Amino acid sequence: MDCATHPASPPCVAGALSAYDKGKTSGRARLIGEQEIKLDASTLPRLDSTHYYECWLTDASRARMAPVGQLNSGGQGDFTVSTRSVRSLSAVEVSIQQTATTGNYSGVSVLRSSYA
Repeated sequence: MDCATHPASPPCVAGALSAYDKGKTSGRARLIGEQEIKLDASTLPRLDSTHYYECWLTDASRARMAPVGQLNSGGQGDFTVSTRSVRSLSAVEVSIQQTATTGNYSGVSVLRSSYA
């Protein structure tokens, strides 16, 4: 998952998602232009039916977080994001969320990478 296989326009930034907080594996992310994120976290362990992985954009201090979308059961996701969020935030993060709650960050992250 690198930018060499993606056209030069729009610009593409690829990076490793490092294990973070409760995480023990790594992943890859591509930010294509300012509106598309492709994420591969297929090395994450499978979760039970009461949990799922969510992708977020966040700032360096993690004071602001914007939900991007849920990863599929294989730990991957292709997401369209707002240019405003990409410009105002600086990192991609993956958390474990409970299916019974929606919209709020759980406080349990497993992957993180800065893009700005």
